[in-house]
Amino acid sequence: MRLFSISLLLLTINIAVAHDACVTITLQNECSSITPVEPDEPDSTDVPQTTTPEVPAPPPILPPVLTPPVMPEPPGTPTETLPLLSINNIKYQGAFTFEPNGGFTNTDGKMTLNTTTRKSLFVQGKWINTTVGEYSIPELVDSNYIPDLNEGVMLQSFVTILDRTDTPNTYHLNRVGGMQHINGELLVHLYEFYASRPPYTDTSVVFRDAANLDTSNLDGFFRFEGNSHEVLWISPIPPEYTAILGGDYISGAATNNSFSININFGSAGPSAWVFDSDDIINTTLTDADISTISLLNFGQNHIMAKTSSGWMNIKEWRPHVQYNYNGCCTLPENRTSTKDFHDNYDPKLVGDNDLWTDISGVAYGFIVPGTRTYAAFGYQAGHLRGAGYKITRKDGHPCGGPCDYDGDGENYYWFFNVDDLIDVKNGIKKSYEVKPYSYGKFTTPFDTYLNKKGITKKGTIKGGTYDTESKILYLNMPNINNDKSRYYPSAVVMAFKVDLTSAAL
Repeated sequence: MRLFSISLLLLTINIAVAHDACVTITLQNECSSITPVEPDEPDSTDVPQTTTPEVPAPPPILPPVLTPPVMPEPPGTPTETLPLLSINNIKYQGAFTFEPNGGFTNTDGKMTLNTTTRKSLFVQGKWINTTVGEYSIPELVDSNYIPDLNEGVMLQSFVTILDRTDTPNTYHLNRVGGMQHINGELLVHLYEFYASRPPYTDTSVVFRDAANLDTSNLDGFFRFEGNSHEVLWISPIPPEYTAILGGDYISGAATNNSFSININFGSAGPSAWVFDSDDIINTTLTDADISTISLLNFGQNHIMAKTSSGWMNIKEWRPHVQYNYNGCCTLPENRTSTKDFHDNYDPKLVGDNDLWTDISGVAYGFIVPGTRTYAAFGYQAGHLRGAGYKITRKDGHPCGGPCDYDGDGENYYWFFNVDDLIDVKNGIKKSYEVKPYSYGKFTTPFDTYLNKKGITKKGTIKGGTYDTESKILYLNMPNINNDKSRYYPSAVVMAFKVDLTSAAL
């Protein structure tokens, strides 16, 4: 066997050295130089040999360089090119009011746009009646004088809710909250005014035929997971965010002096809870639990505050941050009389809490399409000159609850970066760790107005809705128009255009 191997090796060498060359063979990591052997001359019987000139070897064929294809972003993924909204991007376009109606006075101002071709608003009626109706949207008038404004007319009379539900009102709900018109149906949140009982779970009803409120099937109660933390507004989520946020609508609320949602049962700052409308709209359900995702939410243990963490617990917050005043007598237990605050008031003791006081409130919140901003609009007081609970104010009038000392209330805004909400969704942040990147006074043409007696009053934003097609934000100041009726004051709805031409990245 070994002889055969040696013979085979010699045969291989003879074949390999047919040309005058040196062959190096490596055996056991050693090199041996072999002298080439000339082949024998062929005889006449051999096949004639032809000599082929050497042809240079073609260059090696390299694999093509592949450029990775540019893949489109997954549906619903926001891009970094979307800007952050500035308050300067909100431009006043005009306003309108409504014809006087006894059913449309003493209202909390909740409303939503009719998303069909009909140009109208579904509105909350007199708060004590827990009703909704529909009014037209007239042509806007660019004026801050109420008598100049056009009037919307009633399209559907106010209808009651609580006497038509499928299930009993065991949680004593008695106020209309946020509303949203979705695919021909009207979703309506409800809540208990100044709830003092444990958090309620029943939150919502659905008019299955919003075009015919008086004859529509009314299904409910439905139970939104965030209960009183998400009952004051509903707003659509722009398509670029629906996949990544996990739903197509936001539901929100805040502890609110205007709407009297107790801090024990509400969000102590603007909230945002995401839900999927397919879970409740155009279904045969008459009551159900509705799953929601908390992206922005505060509570008495995590109150929105000007701290590095973005929050403060209620023990730290009360009473000096709560009422933005470092002096005495803000609470009944710290005084012998309601006049004690007034008598001992010192402007030097006013704090620096201009973010969220006990007299803050939010009327409407929405993700502004084409931006990375979740915008909340409402009202704030006590942030300039302090506040207290059931104190005697500077003008000598006692107040029945939390109130500012010297009439420093202003319409306000809070803007949050949606990227932070996405971080909450992905478990990177807690819902109470999100801070607004911008907040402050929101100036409107009706911040002050004259009532029928000629007394200057302040207009307060209490409701809102957004038209995604026209990019118009409607904000409602209820009960300020008594130009035609002293006893039935109507609302003024202001229209603002969202102009992104100068928005910053």
